[in-house]
Amino acid sequence: MPVDGDLDLWRRAARISAEARELGARLVVPGASRRAVAEAIEDLIRSRGAAPAFPANLSRNQEAAHYTPSPDDEARFVEGDLVKVDVGAHLDGRIADTATTVEVGSTHRYDHLIRAVHEAVRAGIS
Repeated sequence: MPVDGDLDLWRRAARISAEARELGARLVVPGASRRAVAEAIEDLIRSRGAAPAFPANLSRNQEAAHYTPSPDDEARFVEGDLVKVDVGAHLDGRIADTATTVEVGSTHRYDHLIRAVHEAVRAGIS
């Protein structure tokens, strides 16, 4: 049973997660280090008074989901990569989880796929 303030905490966790997701999407550019992007996402979450609900996931191309760069991961994004940015914020026991898919660069190879995913999400929510 929710108690007073629960909904506000979930909303705040959701706003922090959304902000972190959007930061990650902006930072996924050709030449960017996966580890550096993950660290920036997690640093933003902490700077907003929350904790990462799980390590930032930056899965690309054939990696289906939940790839987290290790401390020694030197991989960099390249033009044309398809990347899932999956993040979550934990705030006083309330967890918000969100993800988006972005294409690195401007090849537009995956525009139709990304558009279809967005349409499916909108249909599922409505």
